[in-house]
Amino acid sequence: MGAGRPKKYTKKSLQAAVDGYFASISRTVQALDDDGEPMRNDAGEPIRVVEYVRPPSVGGLCLYLGIDRSTWQNYADRKLHPELAGVTAYARMRMEAYLEEQLLTREKNVQGLIFNLQNNYGWREKREVELGGETRRTVAESAQAGNMSIAEKMALLAEQRGALKEMEQGDG
Repeated sequence: MGAGRPKKYTKKSLQAAVDGYFASISRTVQALDDDGEPMRNDAGEPIRVVEYVRPPSVGGLCLYLGIDRSTWQNYADRKLHPELAGVTAYARMRMEAYLEEQLLTREKNVQGLIFNLQNNYGWREKREVELGGETRRTVAESAQAGNMSIAEKMALLAEQRGALKEMEQGDG
């Protein structure tokens, strides 16, 4: 018999409790167009959307489940609890989907959403930097320098020092 306290949840009971949490903070409503008319999909079926009365969160979920965050993290660990990992991944996906939808539809105050997505869901901000001509030349020379002998590198450095001195004398 394993050491420690037995788990509070089985896979089935955890799935039911997670579903209960999401049901307790949301409702499903008919999607309406700008004129207040019910929206339908291409098959003519009504489009229904989940509307959250309270934003889903790991803290809120843990309170609902009656466990602390470290227990939830243990449940999410595939090595410790492989039988529960699917349920925890499902809950995490629902929370991430909510945050992503909010990021796409909210017009302002998205900094907290971005922070949460970057720190808890692995999102990264991609930045591109435009290099000036001199920087591009230096980068190209540096790449080329990787294939150069020590003597060639020394000659290139001497050439760059000479160009730098000329620029300094021109400014003076």
